[in-house]
Amino acid sequence: MRKKKLLMTLGSVCLALMLAVPIVAGCAAPAPTPTPTAEVWRGLVGTTGSVSSWYVYWVAAADTINKHAPGVELTISVTGGSNENLERLAAGDFHIILNSDSAYYPAYHGLGRWEGKPVTNLRQLWYYFTTPMCIIVSEESGITSIYELSGKKFCPGAKGSASEAIIDNAFEVLGIEVDAYRGSYADHMAAFKDRVIVGYQKPAVAPSIPDATTLEAMAFMDIRVLGFSQADFDKIKEVYPYYAGVPVAAGTYDFEWNREPIPCLGLVGGAGCDVDIPEEVAYNIVKAIWENRGTTDVASPASKDAMPEMVPKVIATPLHPGAIRYYREIGVEIPEHLIPPEMK
Repeated sequence: MRKKKLLMTLGSVCLALMLAVPIVAGCAAPAPTPTPTAEVWRGLVGTTGSVSSWYVYWVAAADTINKHAPGVELTISVTGGSNENLERLAAGDFHIILNSDSAYYPAYHGLGRWEGKPVTNLRQLWYYFTTPMCIIVSEESGITSIYELSGKKFCPGAKGSASEAIIDNAFEVLGIEVDAYRGSYADHMAAFKDRVIVGYQKPAVAPSIPDATTLEAMAFMDIRVLGFSQADFDKIKEVYPYYAGVPVAAGTYDFEWNREPIPCLGLVGGAGCDVDIPEEVAYNIVKAIWENRGTTDVASPASKDAMPEMVPKVIATPLHPGAIRYYREIGVEIPEHLIPPEMK
């Protein structure tokens, strides 16, 4: 595992060096807030840890924007991820951040941990991946429905992860009471192999790409992915309107149960930004990222499925006016809930 992490880190650093993207170390003193100049608008981007595959995507994204967005120069910052990025965007440290829509929505609306301190300066620019959160069970368990998990020992996700919280909340809405097993990915995989738990939840790499954990499990036993019904989604979205549905693509798993897509809850990764980014700058950034995809798609194959016309279906937090200008220009209809206050 240490060797794998080392290789990933070296790969991230090598990519950054090849692409010549400025990087600010996350462990240093707080990075100074960039300021626009008359000729070049300079922005600081909060990303994630350097061993993450999404850090590699953001190195490539920043390089693409720096090359193709006129008058824009981005510097990326290594961070602790989700909450740090939102907190520093609210504080004015970052102009653009990595996060998921399941984090953007409550932050913008002041829900949960953001109660009383909504991040009202948050807007969105684009999304770059959707991935299903797969509920995996062993075939030998005989379980074919999520409701049959009630009373069973089941791991809803890696302890402390966003996907764990989403599954916990969804099951609560649906009245599914599992005997929850909490632990890391390594913990729940060991428990699954030893038949301590009947199953677990783990996000796939992409709708048509299983994650390595599940491929490992399949070497030991036959598995099944459990889906949600439309009635389930309707109930969940009454309480959590920002939870996305992302299906496992048909044929991803070579089993009879995957001859058709499997409806799952999903994660949506997107680029958030500060409302004060000039409209022209935001427009140029969004145009550059969608129309020059070679580098980002190579850096992160999971981003290949992202399409601009899907933005209204997968994003739940208001867009930046510059982003809206681009989407409307290419014929994407923007629903009312994605129009920010400054455009009303």
